[in-house]
This record gives sequence, structure tokens and C-alpha cells, in this order.
Amino acid sequence: MADSLRILIEEAPKGKHWVAIAADWPGLERNGKSEAEAVEKLRSYVPRYLPVAKRARLGAELQRQQQIDIVARHT
Repeated sequence: MADSLRILIEEAPKGKHWVAIAADWPGLERNGKSEAEAVEKLRSYVPRYLPVAKRARLGAELQRQQQIDIVARHT
């Protein structure tokens, strides 16, 4: 895995909601009223997701991913 948290951004058709999705971590996603808010919410949720990663023996990988890398944007 990479040293950065790869994030996909989805924008609702009317631009009222944004969703940040961690590409490599199933179920790790958060929404917000802006792209920045969605990304920040996702970043703040990573510690709560860590037990899931540890159960899959990937906790160290998730902890190492400190930087955010937005890899795609979709409407």
C-alpha cells in the first residue's frame, strides 16, 4: 500500500453534498457540505476505523498513511 491515503471525491448532481471515499479501505467514507469538509471528516474518522484495519492485520499500514492524496473526482 501507499504512504498516502488515496481518496476519491464524489459530488452530488446539485453540488449540495460531497463524499470522500478512502479508495483502499472499504467502508471508510464520510460526507460534507464541501469537498474540504468531507475530506476533513474522513481524516478525523481514521482513528475510529483503525480497529477494523487491525482486525485485518493492516493497522500499521493505515497508521502510516498520514498524507491525503485525492486521486479522482466524480459527479
